[in-house]
Amino acid sequence: MGMAKRLRQVLGVIIASVAFAAALSVSRGSVTSASERNVGVERALHVRGLVVDREGVLWLERPPYGVLSSVGGSVPVVVRAAPGPDEPHDIYLLAAKLSPEGVLLTLGRAHNLTQTSAVDEQRPVGFGGVFAFVEQAMLSEDRPNTVRLIDLAGAGSSASAQWPRLERAKATVSRLQKTGRAGALSRVAYSVQPAPKQLSLSVRDGRFHIVADGRHADIARGTPLDVPAWLSCEAAPESRPGNLVPWAVDRVRAEIGDEAMQTIKAVAFSALDLVKSSTEEITGDTGEDGIAADLGQESLEQVTRSVPVDPEIGFPPPPLKPWVTPSLPGEGVWNPKDSDPFIHSLPGLPATFVTTFIRSDRRRKVTRVYIALWDPRLVQLNMMAGLAEPKSATGATGPGLIPREPTVLRRVAAAMNSGFQA
Repeated sequence: MGMAKRLRQVLGVIIASVAFAAALSVSRGSVTSASERNVGVERALHVRGLVVDREGVLWLERPPYGVLSSVGGSVPVVVRAAPGPDEPHDIYLLAAKLSPEGVLLTLGRAHNLTQTSAVDEQRPVGFGGVFAFVEQAMLSEDRPNTVRLIDLAGAGSSASAQWPRLERAKATVSRLQKTGRAGALSRVAYSVQPAPKQLSLSVRDGRFHIVADGRHADIARGTPLDVPAWLSCEAAPESRPGNLVPWAVDRVRAEIGDEAMQTIKAVAFSALDLVKSSTEEITGDTGEDGIAADLGQESLEQVTRSVPVDPEIGFPPPPLKPWVTPSLPGEGVWNPKDSDPFIHSLPGLPATFVTTFIRSDRRRKVTRVYIALWDPRLVQLNMMAGLAEPKSATGATGPGLIPREPTVLRRVAAAMNSGFQA
């Protein structure tokens, strides 16, 4: 019994010694160079349909040489690649598994961090989980004037830390799908106006060094917004996840493709339409109660006020002829909004806004469309891009906010957040 125990101890020491020796063996043998790994990355992504710039492969961390280190995890690698031979390049982030000698074993999913069809991203430079690159516009002959920095160890904004637990969980899932990482990426864009004749980017003494027509700027990782006055910078905050159902649809669409998602939606909505139409036929619902509730009324009333038509522009247009009969009170008749305390109207002119509703499906009478018209002489439309939508071909984003200027806010009539889908 004592002999068996002694034998097991000796065996354990031998196995541990062999494993330790193997973990250190690479220091005595040949180690695969970065250029050889770059060839492996190029070949692996060629199979996936990407054209890789071999000189644009950047290993952000030192390979974990040794058995124990290589088993522990993967190494992030940034790749400059294009979807075709004549297409502009994007910047991709992947996770690579390496052997104890530094040989590329497997390459994870390629996550496109830029997705800019009108910009050709140049070769990235970086170190220790942070990298930057110059952007070259493709739709004009303008010289490059933008540098974009991405830090994989971005701590996230203080605003996201205040999100409810469910939204933080959704944000984590979105990050994993878009970047392969659970943590938020920090993104900062630097631009020079007007565009310099020469713009260069390099790494010097652990800092990013930007040179624009003889002007120099050193950007430290810990203080990326501390830049000279001639260099403007903008940090992109993390966009907040949408409502649960649209967010879930977007996550599934990214995995199965838009065509498959459209098929699923067609089947689901057809089934839902069948159930609802059957219910409405049994109950005889005409939609009157639902429309009244939407308009904040107990019951629908006929519009008794007539709206004078401006002969110059024909505003408002003639009443709409109801499609579903019998019509409901006020259906298709323009209702002036000149007595609303939140809507300004000029004396002597018709109401700035008129509204109505009309039902659009004779089979399903509860289906309705609400319409708002405004006098184009008095109302001006302006667009403000959001943090994520609409998706820009150049990577530029907007604040998603109406300008907080008194001259603007005093004239704001309405704001709409719709119509954008990546």
